[in-house]
Amino acid sequence: MKNTNKTKNTKKKPKKALGDTPAPDKLGILGAIGSFLFPPIGLIIWGVNKDESPKKAKSALMVAGVSFGLSVAIGVTNYVLAKDALKTQKELENK
Repeated sequence: MKNTNKTKNTKKKPKKALGDTPAPDKLGILGAIGSFLFPPIGLIIWGVNKDESPKKAKSALMVAGVSFGLSVAIGVTNYVLAKDALKTQKELENK
């Protein structure tokens, strides 16, 4: 005879309390804006979250890196344009 008594797993998962929900591994809009406007914030977010939330940390570091790169590119462009403008101005004064 086969045993037809199948035991069902009736254990229910305990309900989580309101504050027990883990934070999503995603950089929020305020973190992204802060990292873009002030890149050291992105470095701080990366340092704090690199082990627990690697996606959030990577996003913050990438946004800070893009912001820093754009700042350098704009600074170099301004320097080149200002240098050229000063050269033109001096040439006009000498005429």
